[in-house]
Amino acid sequence: MVVLSALYLACAGTAALADADPSPPPSAAPLPTPAPRGYAGDAGYRITVPANWARHEGDVRPLDAIFFSLEDPGVNMSVTVAAAEPDGALTESTAREMREMFRQGYPSYEVTAEAWRDLDGVKAYCLSARYSPAGRQLQNKQVILIKGGKFFTLTYTATPALFMKHLGAFEGAVESFKVTAQGKIQDPQPQIPKIKEERQQKEEGRK
Repeated sequence: MVVLSALYLACAGTAALADADPSPPPSAAPLPTPAPRGYAGDAGYRITVPANWARHEGDVRPLDAIFFSLEDPGVNMSVTVAAAEPDGALTESTAREMREMFRQGYPSYEVTAEAWRDLDGVKAYCLSARYSPAGRQLQNKQVILIKGGKFFTLTYTATPALFMKHLGAFEGAVESFKVTAQGKIQDPQPQIPKIKEERQQKEEGRK
């Protein structure tokens, strides 16, 4: 349940950072495309993102890291890490739970594609969807895997108009993703008020 809560919040967190209309004015000069660069996460992974993307500074929990396009700042990709069973692996049953959780959280949630693939030596689940949080139309793609006792979620979020434009940048980042060490998983609890409320309600029910 904690893992699925973190997955849901990865979707919600990246949606909150996506602008309704993040595209630059038509007269803006095109930005150069520098060589990509690597980022080492404290939770024990490496990922390469394009140099014309920047990392969001500061506390971004429950996300471990979030990057945004300098050309279209509302377009972002993130990495979320949660604890998993040491020998855990994704299953079809877990994938069904993920889809159902998103449908319950976002009534407008519509799966557009799903597939399984190999990533860093394990099976990863790829899930693409459209949804409308707070009336804004957004599109995302998530790549989810379990390795080394950790549940990793890579999420790409954009408006439908910009989704295909930056999808290649996300796919390149996914291809580069490697789990490197044990690392430290951030405690997401301070940033999860919904889970806190549920816990308080359970405790009050026992009294």
